[in-house]
Amino acid sequence: MKDSTNEPVGTVALVIGINDQEPRLVEAISDEEEIAVLDSAVTSSNPNPMDLVQRFRERRTQEEEEFGDYVESLLTQGHVPQAIQEHGIAWFKSKQRIEEYRDHEAQATKIIADFAFQVFLENTRRREFVLSGPRAKVLVKIYCVTAEVAEDTSVA
Repeated sequence: MKDSTNEPVGTVALVIGINDQEPRLVEAISDEEEIAVLDSAVTSSNPNPMDLVQRFRERRTQEEEEFGDYVESLLTQGHVPQAIQEHGIAWFKSKQRIEEYRDHEAQATKIIADFAFQVFLENTRRREFVLSGPRAKVLVKIYCVTAEVAEDTSVA
């Protein structure tokens, strides 16, 4: 995504557990689809929005694994045309690059989330703000959950 100045803009959602003590960072999400699921769950007053996010992740992982198994089974058949074999191999290489990208994105998300959480603690009424750097901007969205939901969710 880009903003009006044509600078890259990413989004990081912070899921923050709220109870009688200090707020705590429960999870940070940078995947746009997961953020949309979280936002929809919060908007519809779902008592445990992270449960929906987790189910979405599980479904996506299952679909990716099933497709990978399908491609692998195609490649192991002896009568598959060369072009299909080449596409299957290209898909596996692409999948590996995507996994590497996701790992790097997760590392960046953690760094951004740790900083954004400190900014949030300065004013806990904030629910959205932008962090800017020389090459990019990050929209930070804050989602507060109850202590019970926070306990059921692991920090990512």
